[in-house]
Amino acid sequence: MNHCTYFQTPTPKPLLMSMLAPVTEIFFLKGLPVLRHIPFLNRVPGVRGLAKVCNIDFPHAERQQLKNVAGNHMATFFLPNHPEFFTDWMIDKYVLARISPNAACWAAGSIVNGMGKIMQRFWLNNNLIAQIPGRSRQGKQYSVKAALAGQGVLLHPEGRVSWFGNSISPLFSGAAEMAIDACIKGSAVSAGFQSWLAPVIWKLRFMIDVKDNLLDECRYIEERLELQPWVSHCPARRVYMIYHQLAQRDYGEIMCNGDSPADFHLVQLRDGIVEESRKKLADIISFAGGDQIALIRAIRKWLCARNTDDSGYALVKRIFGIYECWLKLKICAFIDPAISQEGIAEHLKRIRADFCGGSIRDCMNQYIPQAAGSRSAHIRTVDPVAIHDLLHHNNKPDPAQIMGTVRQSMQKRLNNLVAELEQKSPSLKVSSPFYVNSGLYHFDG
Repeated sequence: MNHCTYFQTPTPKPLLMSMLAPVTEIFFLKGLPVLRHIPFLNRVPGVRGLAKVCNIDFPHAERQQLKNVAGNHMATFFLPNHPEFFTDWMIDKYVLARISPNAACWAAGSIVNGMGKIMQRFWLNNNLIAQIPGRSRQGKQYSVKAALAGQGVLLHPEGRVSWFGNSISPLFSGAAEMAIDACIKGSAVSAGFQSWLAPVIWKLRFMIDVKDNLLDECRYIEERLELQPWVSHCPARRVYMIYHQLAQRDYGEIMCNGDSPADFHLVQLRDGIVEESRKKLADIISFAGGDQIALIRAIRKWLCARNTDDSGYALVKRIFGIYECWLKLKICAFIDPAISQEGIAEHLKRIRADFCGGSIRDCMNQYIPQAAGSRSAHIRTVDPVAIHDLLHHNNKPDPAQIMGTVRQSMQKRLNNLVAELEQKSPSLKVSSPFYVNSGLYHFDG
């Protein structure tokens, strides 16, 4: 069946989930002890760890704060930030193995249902919930049931991966909605029942200078996308010019107004593409009013409700693809006068994920993006939100407002963590070619 319309109830196998915990830590994150330090041998993915996360900093006090809001007689919804594909899931599993090993986890429907029957059974046995665009009712019902059973539920409230390690995107309200539902149902059975939103943030940092590896990836992207190579030994400048050439292409396709985009700054091209795409999509699907998240939901629902040969399907899919690609290049990319190697690497991964495709190498990179070098992961807990207390004071709390407050708390904790790490060991930075005066951009992305 089409993964857009098909939901299968998870069938968790606790023994399997517990057995995979050390596999996640050793093979996918840290690598094999001793062998991962041997030259040449440590280039083998299974030896060095697929995500190249050699060191994990997750203090005991942070773990204990999460443990205090998880378990029986509590419905807990874990909300980690979502800056990097694959690695985020591995870190999520690392955290859950220490806090709530049988927790259910939301994942893309294309992952759970789109890799064949055998893999679907494997994912369902690992308690994965398929995210079906426009059809999340069954997933939410299962999540509430799992939370009420004390298993815990993990989901990424930002939605799709952002590739911004220092910024929290707007959060969807589903987590708060489910936590409220679980609290109401749990309180009807047990007095003093507790329901929690438990945000978690983490930050990745390179342990070595990866400039040469970043330049190699720039060269690969330029060749793969048939772009004009930019003669520069600065990875930040190379990445900016890759973006600029891609933006000129899409600007010309979307705008059709005869402008000469070559002289525009990237942020002007980005804003023009996003705003015009949004207008065209809203007109085609007859979407009136609502914010960015509401529009994206409406478009996905519109696409899933139609066959690929329906009138307008190809056009909407093409424009929506462009819209989403440039929406991911958030305004936060343009406000800092300096950019770190981590920030450059994030731009490269975003470009490869959104614009490169078709080859086996690119397909592998879509699912398991390879880092430019060895990294350390720093994990911290954000103060949990007691939904039961909110319901006690207000029997109709606003889920969107709750998640807005959660986002602010996550961003504040992330800012503090980044500042703390910079004080201990400053990251390698260069002047950012993305930086512009705030008056040049106006779209809230």
